[in-house]
Amino acid sequence: MQTVIALGTFDGMHPGHRAVISRAVQEAQKTGAKSMVYTFSSIPRALFMAAPKMLMSPDERKNEILKMGVQDVVMVDFTREIAEMAPEAFVKMLFDAYHPAAFVAGEDYTFGHKAAGNMQMLKNLGKEMGFEVITAETVRVKLPDGSLGEKISSTDIRKALEENKISLAEHLFKGEVL
Repeated sequence: MQTVIALGTFDGMHPGHRAVISRAVQEAQKTGAKSMVYTFSSIPRALFMAAPKMLMSPDERKNEILKMGVQDVVMVDFTREIAEMAPEAFVKMLFDAYHPAAFVAGEDYTFGHKAAGNMQMLKNLGKEMGFEVITAETVRVKLPDGSLGEKISSTDIRKALEENKISLAEHLFKGEVL
């Protein structure tokens, strides 16, 4: 059975993450494919530097993903072997294992050795290999002062928590999506 695969780390399951996953679920329902999330149990950069604090445990993330209607969650350890894969090899591995009709990711998604792969490369590989690539819309929130916020990121949520700006962190995590 073909799949529609949402790609990302999905640390924290903020509105930006939810937009990527929702788009994958919608596309799978539209095409009759199986919806799937492929993610890592840790933050990839933790392999190379001090690990940032996880916003949610792997089990919490998996449960939140499944609540969104995803049919399968593949959560693997981010290892040196994965980190050293050429972007093309990473995509081929996913293609051979999961038979994607489409991949869905955010516009800034990167993959492969030294994050050398990007959405344009994924689209080019899709043309060669026969899958679609869908870029999920960037999600922004209104900040508490009413101004337009930047793109939601787990990094910004972690920073707000480190600075003890709990209400800002909550707003970024659950805030009003524009």
